[in-house]
Amino acid sequence: MVGAGPAGSATALLLARTGARVLLLDRARFPRDKPCSEYLSPETTRVLERLGGGVLDAVAAASHARLTGMKVVAPSGKSMIGRFDRTGARFSFALPRTTFDTTLRRAAEAAGAEVREGVKVENLVYDRGAVGGVVARETIGPAS
Repeated sequence: MVGAGPAGSATALLLARTGARVLLLDRARFPRDKPCSEYLSPETTRVLERLGGGVLDAVAAASHARLTGMKVVAPSGKSMIGRFDRTGARFSFALPRTTFDTTLRRAAEAAGAEVREGVKVENLVYDRGAVGGVVARETIGPAS
């Protein structure tokens, strides 16, 4: 698999638990910085519960705050408050993407996925019309 972000790591974790041999590649080295918010949507909590294996507990322990709603403020100053309990979700979390990504990557590895960081995928290899492999190279130092 290519990419050890949340989607790649969660998929690798689930595949490894079924007994599949999984190689998870990422050009970055963890923990890696990501320019995005430190907020997980309330649906994330349900997904982490479904992953099992203590993943939700690990994210909760690393979280700066447990969120039960949010306030959105427009440039005009108008605002809206949303409470998660109305959507059926109980809560969500505030934590840095570096922490979230690393937690999921470690869970995939604990489930049996082989993880290689600092590996850049340069091309896809096709086998009978489907991707059957990749051409990759190890990067030197921090990944680009």
